[in-house]
Amino acid sequence: MASIDLSGGGPGTGAGSRAGRIAGWSAAAALTLCVLVHQLGGGAGEGRTAALFWAGSAAGVLLLRLLPPRAPEQRMRARVRARLAGHPVAAETALLLGCPVAFAGAYTVLTPLFASIGPAAEPLAYYTAKIIFLLLIPLLFVGGAGLMRRSSGPDLPSLALRVREPWRWAGLPVALLAPLALAAPWAPYVVLPGALPDDYAVGAALLVSYVGITAAEVLFFAVLLQTRLELLLGRWPAILLIALVYPALSLVGRPVGGGLESLADAVALLGAGVILSGYMWSRHRNAWSVLAMHGLLTTFAVVPTGVFAVTTG
Repeated sequence: MASIDLSGGGPGTGAGSRAGRIAGWSAAAALTLCVLVHQLGGGAGEGRTAALFWAGSAAGVLLLRLLPPRAPEQRMRARVRARLAGHPVAAETALLLGCPVAFAGAYTVLTPLFASIGPAAEPLAYYTAKIIFLLLIPLLFVGGAGLMRRSSGPDLPSLALRVREPWRWAGLPVALLAPLALAAPWAPYVVLPGALPDDYAVGAALLVSYVGITAAEVLFFAVLLQTRLELLLGRWPAILLIALVYPALSLVGRPVGGGLESLADAVALLGAGVILSGYMWSRHRNAWSVLAMHGLLTTFAVVPTGVFAVTTG
């Protein structure tokens, strides 16, 4: 496997830059600190869980690197640069980074409004805020013919969804196998935000979760935000930064009693999967593989079989 260069390796001029090096090593240090806090603060079982998750993520990254061994990544990077030619990438990235903050604020405002409608409507505040600020507004401003766009032509979502080259499907087996780790005996009981009441029909819960979780998160974090961070900072700094931002966002809508310790727990348990899906996207630029991985996780979380000890989030 090629060595991991925390200074970059992404599709743009940010690779190898001073900003990329600072961002990469800072994110790596923060991730390491969170894992250590989680290991020291939790029981032996929780420590083994995090260690196994990170080992599984490392194995998945290795498999993705080998599937295929010689992927035409340079050509794909050139295609990504062409798709973003003329875009104000720094401004778009700043706007995208503000969207999670706006989502958290909107959720706080909408929750009492939806609760006034009835108990069954209250959980929908989470999905409404998420769809607006992680799906609709990002697409409105930076996707396709977005308001901040200054060039015409193909865009990133079309590149991500129109996958005609066979090598770009090589990561699908990893995407389908990775969620099975949650079925293992060591899987923890994780309560994530956005849990729908038990009286919701399974089909309705799946539909809401697919749109409000799977589609919104893959499009926002991978296709739109991570790709731009790669262009500015490089591949691994971008992936590691997303591995910090996503777990932090997962704390929205769930009771948090431990402050920084809760954040460390979220990063330690979710960061491993984010790194795996982030590298999957960066390696193959195939949104369907990442959607398959997240979609299976969502399905296992929503279907009331008790097989997987994770609720929807």
